[in-house]
This record gives sequence, structure tokens and C-alpha cells, in this order.
Amino acid sequence: MHNFLALVKVNLKNTFSMTDGKQKKSALNRFLPVFILIALLPSIASMYFLTQDLIGILSPIQQTGIVVALLLMGVSITVFFFAIFLVPSVYYFSKDVETLLALPLQPWVIVASKFVVTVIYEYFTLFFFALPVLAAYIVKVQPPVGFYPILLVVLVLLPVVPLIFASILIMSIMWLVPFAKNRDFFNYLSMFFALGLALGINFLAGSAATVSQDVLIDLLMRGNNSLTSVFNLFIPNIRFAVEALVKISLVDTLIYVGIVVLASAAFVALAQIVYFRGAIGVNETSANRKRLKGKAYSKSTVSGNVILTYTLKELKLLFRTPIYLMNCVLSAVLIPGIMIASFSMQLGDTSELRQIIDSIPWGTPQLSLYILAGGAAFGWVITSLNLITPTAISREGQNAYFMKYIPMSYFAQMSAKVLSGMTISLLGIVCFILPVAWFIKLPLNLTLIAFAASVLSSVFMNYLGMIVDILHPKLVWEQETSAVKQNLNAVFTMVPAAGLSFGIFFLIGKLPTEGWVSLLIFLILIGLDFLLVYLTKRVAEKAMPRMLG
Repeated sequence: MHNFLALVKVNLKNTFSMTDGKQKKSALNRFLPVFILIALLPSIASMYFLTQDLIGILSPIQQTGIVVALLLMGVSITVFFFAIFLVPSVYYFSKDVETLLALPLQPWVIVASKFVVTVIYEYFTLFFFALPVLAAYIVKVQPPVGFYPILLVVLVLLPVVPLIFASILIMSIMWLVPFAKNRDFFNYLSMFFALGLALGINFLAGSAATVSQDVLIDLLMRGNNSLTSVFNLFIPNIRFAVEALVKISLVDTLIYVGIVVLASAAFVALAQIVYFRGAIGVNETSANRKRLKGKAYSKSTVSGNVILTYTLKELKLLFRTPIYLMNCVLSAVLIPGIMIASFSMQLGDTSELRQIIDSIPWGTPQLSLYILAGGAAFGWVITSLNLITPTAISREGQNAYFMKYIPMSYFAQMSAKVLSGMTISLLGIVCFILPVAWFIKLPLNLTLIAFAASVLSSVFMNYLGMIVDILHPKLVWEQETSAVKQNLNAVFTMVPAAGLSFGIFFLIGKLPTEGWVSLLIFLILIGLDFLLVYLTKRVAEKAMPRMLG
């Protein structure tokens, strides 16, 4: 137990960057938590008021327990999904694994200590979603006193079981797949398999929650939170957590805790058996020792455009590193793909929806304004989600010093990194706008308007992310995941993206529906892009020499 507690302490220091040797924090680091809290306040307030409105609708039919069920189900699926990407890098591909394997430590000590740190990290996700929803629920429903100690138990243990399921899944893959010594291939295979399985489980969970219309009406008529019975998940303890909170049931609380204890015991026992078998040799890589012929050598060493060459280098790094591929590149494709698949299924199953779409008067000026706003909003959001430019310098890690030896200006290097982000952003924009335009039979002129607005907003968000990473890079990390998933720079692009998306629709609602308004909005978008390019150049010229020394 002493070794376990000591290892937890060390892992906490490494994970939250408390061992970088700095004696004093900069002013930005000191006020960063306050800034993040202020930036998140609009999102938290929106969740709070939306929950209050939902409870107001559900209260007359005595179904307010649905709010609790949706919250616990959503948080559990979110924790499981993100753990699929987080667990491999923390358990197997972090830089300290080889050192830990050489120490006289039991496998369960290593895995359990990393598990504890991962749970603590998942609490940030939990409390961001849970606090505003539960605050609205408490204010509107006013549950009895017994609700609060049960709530504390449920929240503390909520991430444990989905994280255990994800950990068992990853450890099983690492143990059973026979290519353990080829880290790159193993990384790709485990990531894609885990992603496919996670999406499949989410699909089955959604299908399991569907009920017939007659059953749904019967449950609605019963009242007394009877609708919570339809929320059956692959995570077994969620059902008992919902019943415990809604009915203030001590028995359901004990069952909920018992499932967590049993799952934890099974996890520790499995880790003791399979962890070493999957971890030994996993950081090894293979190299292709190909000898270049004269013609091939000349082709590989031909000179070209400097910025284009640097951009290709960035794109190769993104595609060849599995963590970056899954979190930065595929997010630009998967998110639009999931949205398109969901939309197409609804469109195919509902003839009324097709009739409504066919009757839309696409030629009205007001509708074209909203198409423009929708395109701009999508460009902001999809660019903020791919995390390429907010982590462009952070991904260099401790090798960032090499940037001052490259025969390129800092602004040229930043422009190349932005261009790599723009390439992936354009991929997401095309994957979304073109299928949607085809499905709803959007006229060509409106499709071009939406595409142009998306491109302009994407340029803005990529340069904004670049400025954020120049000012606050995360250069000290143990594994690649820390540079992307545990990098708070993403907040400084996601929050402005949400605010700008809301703001442009609010602005259009206040302006007249004249043709000149569209031109004005395009001029504003172009002006903002030029402003961000100028600011990036100034910030790079001043901050980069100071950062690199």
C-alpha cells in the first residue's frame, strides 16, 4: 500500500505539470483558473436555465427523474468514450512505463495508481456537466435531506465503472493482439478497434432506450418518475444510482456501491494477470531500412516551397501519431459523419420531414442570412474541436527549441502550422456541408455562401488557436495525450467558438433582412481574419524568442 500511495503522488505531479522545475508561476498561470471559470460561465448558465425549463415541462407529469437519468447516462457514456483514448497512453505509452516495469512493483500497483489519476482527471468532465444540471434540479425540485448524501456517493463513484470497463477493454486488446512490439501498428489497431466498439456500444445503448408508443404513453400516465425505467445501460450500476436519487433508496445506494466494489476487485485481479504481458515491449518501434537509389534519393531531397514543406511535415506528424490522428484529425471527420448519419436516418424514416424540407422557400433573404450564420458557426465549432493549432507548439514538447534553428521566421513557421490546421478544418467542412446540401437540396448559391462563411470563420479560429498556444504552450508532458487532451488551451478556442456562434445568430435577429447585411457580415469576417493574422505575427515575433530562450 505504501508503494501504491507513493506512486499515486508521483503520477499526480507528472500529470498536472508540477515537476517542470519552475519556481514561480507567471501571471498567466496564476490567473488561468479564474479566466477559465469566467469563460465557462455562459455555458454553465445556459445548461442551468435549460435544465430549469426541462424540469418545468416534466414537473406536471411527475417525471423530473428523467433529468437525473439523462445526466448520469450522459456522463457515464462521455467518461467511457474519452477513456477509450486516454487509457492506452496513460497505462502503456507514457514515458515512465519502462522505468516502472524495472522497479519491484506489482502490476496492480502500477495500474491502480494510474487509474486513480485518470479518475481524478475525469472528475473535471463530471463536474462541468453535473454541477449546473444538479443545481437547477435542486432549486426546482427541492429534494429531501436524504438526497444529498446519496448524491455525494453517486458523484464520487460515477466515473469508476465506465473507466474500469474502458481499462479492461484496452488491457484485453493489449494482451491478445500479437503485434505488441510494433508500437505504431499496435497503437493504430487498438485505437480503431476501441473506437468502433465504443460507437457500437453507444448505438446499442441508444437502441435499448427506445420503447413503443403505447408503452411510452402508459409510463407517462403513471407519473411517479416511471419513465426512468427505460434507461438501461451497458453500465449496470447507473440504473441503481438513478433509483437511489429519485426514490431516496438506501438499498439501491448499497447495490450501486457494491457493483463499484466488485468491478474494482475484478479490475485489480485482471490487471495483476494481464498488464505485464501487454506492457512489456510495447514502446518498441520498427523501422524500414530501405536503401534509396540515385533517382529516389534525388527526388526525396529536391527543394520546394518552405511553408508548404513545413505544412506537409506537420500533416505527416498528425497522421503518423495515433494519438494526434484520433484526437485532431478524425474528430474533423467523425463528428460531421455522425451528424450526417443521424440526419439521413431521420430524413429517410420520416416522410413529413421530407415534405417540410421540400417546402422551404430558399430564395428569401432572411433564410440566406441564417444559412450564412450557420456556415460561420459550423466553421468556428469544427475548427475548435480538432485541437490542431491550440496544441501546435505544445506537441513539439521539449523539442520546441529546434524551432529557433530552422531557417524560417517564426511567423512563417506559425503560418505553416495554421495551414495544416486549415487543411483538416476544410476536410471537416466539406464532409459536412456538401452532404447536407445534397440531402436538403440546398441551392448552389446558398451552398457557396455557407462554404465561404465556414472557411472564413475557420481561418479566424485557427489563428486564434495559434495565438493561444504561443502565449501558453504545454511543453512538459509524459505522453502525447497530455499535449492534446490535458491541454487547457482548447478551452480558449471552444468557448469563443460557442460565444461567436451564438452571437452571429443574435446579431442577425437584430439586423434587417436586406442584401447588404450579408455583404456586411462577410466584410466583418474578412476583417477579423486579417486582424488575427496581424496579431499572430506580432505575438510570434515577441513571444517565441522569449519562450525558446
